[in-house]
Amino acid sequence: MHDQNHHDHDTHAHIGDLRDLHPAAEPALTAAPVELTRWVTSHSARLADLGPGADPEGPLHDLEPLRDLVGDARVVALGESSHQIREFGLMRRRILRFLIERLGFTVYAMEYGAAEGRAVDAWVQGGSGDIDDLLAPANGAAQGNGADGAGGSVKGLGQPAECGDTLRWLRRHNSGAAQPVRFVGCDIPMAGGSLRPVLEPVAAYLTAVDPGALPFLNTALEISEPLAGGTVMVLTYARLGLEPAVQDRLTAALARLLGRFTDLREVYTERGGAEAYATALSDVRAAVTTDRTQRAMAEAFAGTPDGLNLSARERYLADTLLELLDRSRPGIASCSSRTMPTSSARSTRYRAHWPGHPWAICSPGRSARTTFPSR
Repeated sequence: MHDQNHHDHDTHAHIGDLRDLHPAAEPALTAAPVELTRWVTSHSARLADLGPGADPEGPLHDLEPLRDLVGDARVVALGESSHQIREFGLMRRRILRFLIERLGFTVYAMEYGAAEGRAVDAWVQGGSGDIDDLLAPANGAAQGNGADGAGGSVKGLGQPAECGDTLRWLRRHNSGAAQPVRFVGCDIPMAGGSLRPVLEPVAAYLTAVDPGALPFLNTALEISEPLAGGTVMVLTYARLGLEPAVQDRLTAALARLLGRFTDLREVYTERGGAEAYATALSDVRAAVTTDRTQRAMAEAFAGTPDGLNLSARERYLADTLLELLDRSRPGIASCSSRTMPTSSARSTRYRAHWPGHPWAICSPGRSARTTFPSR
């Protein structure tokens, strides 16, 4: 037993970042193949300048080639190879304008916490508040005062300035639009960094419809919140030091909470209404998914990765988008996410490998692609 523990300790010591578990990259090409160069040259279109002084609300004629590419798709996925890149944000804003102003898209769905996104949607519809405050980073443990639902507003991860500028444009657009555009978050809370953004609203809901379920929620917050902060990466390191029995207690509390929600669906609906029940149930499912994601990431950092276990967050993103499509008919959804790279989400997929553990991750686009052709 001592030798095994010593081996595990050595494994942890050599893993400083999740990228350390990836195999070495293949050598880069010294030059693009001639065929590729010719194809790009013949199929490319020159876009408007994004440099200093460029008007983000200027003409959109350069984006007209997108019209045929989009066709009658109900979902257009806008990807990026890296977050926090200014030019990507500026280009996304112009494309979003084109989709809304020229093609009639009605929903802007983003890789952003579903619970946190509700406050942002209220703001873009003309509600009070400050968008910079809503988008400001928040430590999950610092919000609220426990499971009674009291305390500060639900906040999430910090966002780049271009995101705030895009939402300000969306609010201005909505002020005079015959059909205002909704903002919807599709992701788990704080990218997996905290359970509080979803459990606080659930606590307020349960206080009204079923106070007897609060102990399960309190247990989950008691265990998870001292570790919370940042994104799932912060929780990953923190959970490496959490005893297995404590991790199981957290998972069991969330499972019992979800079970109570599903078992008492009719009771909850009668006491609080169908819409409130659907929102609270979605938040509980997000909490369960967050826990599964955190555990899978911690196992990967501990040197025992299971690629299929890492699909929980991707599955949640895909299911949230599909549910959004069902609620948005006959509207059209536009999705912006790094996990749905380029063009239509119905054809998106990618593969990845851990050393010795080949696996195909279930991206949102791959999960949903068999559904979209009929929509």
